[in-house]
Amino acid sequence: MKKISEVRKIALLKLADRRRRQLALRRLTKKRRSQEIAARQVQYRQILAAQGLVARGDMLRRPIVLPEVLSFWDNYDQTVSAFEEIRRYGLQENRPLEIRFDKVKQLEPSATLALAAEIYRCQKLRVFKGARFVSGNYPLDPTVHAQLRDMGFFKLIEIAEYPENSPPESPKIRPVYLQFLTDTQVIAATVDNFVGIIENHLIPLNAAARGKLVGAIKEAMGNVFDHAYKYPTGVQSMPHRWFMSSRVDFVRHEVMITLYDQGNGIPSTLDADLIDRIRAALVGSADALLQASDGYVIKLATELWRTGTGQSGRGRGFRNMKSFVDNCADGELRVLSNRGYYSYIRDSEHYGDNEISACGTVIEWRFRSDVPLEMNDD
Repeated sequence: MKKISEVRKIALLKLADRRRRQLALRRLTKKRRSQEIAARQVQYRQILAAQGLVARGDMLRRPIVLPEVLSFWDNYDQTVSAFEEIRRYGLQENRPLEIRFDKVKQLEPSATLALAAEIYRCQKLRVFKGARFVSGNYPLDPTVHAQLRDMGFFKLIEIAEYPENSPPESPKIRPVYLQFLTDTQVIAATVDNFVGIIENHLIPLNAAARGKLVGAIKEAMGNVFDHAYKYPTGVQSMPHRWFMSSRVDFVRHEVMITLYDQGNGIPSTLDADLIDRIRAALVGSADALLQASDGYVIKLATELWRTGTGQSGRGRGFRNMKSFVDNCADGELRVLSNRGYYSYIRDSEHYGDNEISACGTVIEWRFRSDVPLEMNDD
């Protein structure tokens, strides 16, 4: 028998020891993984049981139970908290999600748009064992289901509109929601087509009014591209991407346009020159103590017409939106950005800060008129 040298013997012993440690590590990793899976399954059941819901589907997913009222305006804290959970577990912890609609009875358009955007981002940026990263159940309320269908929610997140091809009964008379739009650039042709629907079927517009409407929407899209994603947002983002939805009521001759982005927020992205002008406007005023308020910065941003792009005609988007509110029978401009909120109704405005941040910017613009809209160039 060939004698093994001491050097060879030591090498074999080291190899055997390394293999034993690797095997022990694999066993420990497998045990920890099993414990993690068991803990997640227990957590899944506990979360749903606390909401009075039945566990279903893949229990490795994090269930996100949406509130009964999904609205930035009527149920801000619960709505924003649900979106925070989507970002935390989906994007930061890379954990697949299950969106539960069991309790939802009321959907406000801008919050629905934000929900679709959050799901869209997770679907595009995360993967889960070859399956969809975000799953969930269908709304039980027929009106909620119909609204999501009309808004293009199911199409945007690329799932079938009806479970088992069985559409629920929905009300026959309701406002019309146009399909969600998302892009990373200004799409002039789409804006022009949308404005054509308004002026041909809801509110006739003269040339100046049409120009302001087109300009305001294009400006909002352009601002997302130019400003919204200037700095890291804390979670992985989709740079320059905006989301848009709209609701039209042919009976009331009313239009609502909502735009949303997942960027840094208006208070964080104003260029240095505008910030200086804001500070100058505050000097000696009774509002000087509100310099740190996001809501106050949004208010002033709607009054300052020039942006940091230096482009002719830019910076008038909010001004044009306010013009429609002032010239129509009824209307409102509402903005959420970071912690701040701002609303404008003819000759009246309200602003302030919320406790938690919306983590992005929501612009909701509504106007109604029973007569042709005549406006002047300015």
